[in-house]
Amino acid sequence: MALGSASTAPGSPVTTFAGGAAPPSRRVLRTCILTELLRDVENDPSTTAPGGATSDWHTHDVLDGTGAVRCGAVRCELLPLFEALRQMRRPRSGFTWASRLDVQQLRTLARERRPLSHAVLNELRPRRAVPHLRDLLMHHGVLPPADRDLLLFEAWLADWLPTIGDREHRQTLNHFVRWHILRRLRDITASGPIGSYHDKQARLHITRAVSFLEWLANNGVDLGGCTQANLDAWQAEDYLDRRHAQPFLRWCMDARRVHRLRVPTRATDNPAPLDQHQ
Repeated sequence: MALGSASTAPGSPVTTFAGGAAPPSRRVLRTCILTELLRDVENDPSTTAPGGATSDWHTHDVLDGTGAVRCGAVRCELLPLFEALRQMRRPRSGFTWASRLDVQQLRTLARERRPLSHAVLNELRPRRAVPHLRDLLMHHGVLPPADRDLLLFEAWLADWLPTIGDREHRQTLNHFVRWHILRRLRDITASGPIGSYHDKQARLHITRAVSFLEWLANNGVDLGGCTQANLDAWQAEDYLDRRHAQPFLRWCMDARRVHRLRVPTRATDNPAPLDQHQ
């Protein structure tokens, strides 16, 4: 990024800028730094020189005569975030805050041709930087409000499902998650955040469903051929842990993927409550 070529005359303590321009103010410098981070490359003509080569750009490429950000210099959807960082009263604390972001992720968003959405953010890597960036974008109105725990769950699911090696198991679990788990979680968000409890329960229901499918396969039984004796034997081995597969078992019966069976229940010393959706 070139803000102008500076030169200092021999023996002179004063720095002058190309064309005799005055040194840019801290606000302008901050604006240019942020613009470099968030600029819309495709719609910003100052970023492309004749022949397609990338050119340097200067302060006048970013601001118009009134000091406002020039149209196209920053992706329009990111302007609220840009202005919030640019106008902070204490720039040092603002840039300390901004430095926590994954810079490459912001640049990726600025150059993304699709409309910005939570789904687009879910594709960013590394995932560990996404929640903070998402919170910033929601806070400044770039993205609509959404349940943070639900979004984290969906991101985990997108990474976890492809790890299921058996194709039929993966398809069955994908249907279970789509038509039962996610629908239930989204119903909960209608009245409030899902919170860590519902997130943990949903993950348990899914991972124990995998355990059940793997147990059947290891015993030479497919899901459609599961019998009451198979189900009783599986539950008897570790009831406290395997009871978390009960929502999956009931969904399979409702979806006619298995015959109607009796799901074993018993009292526990510390039972986990099941709500009406389970």
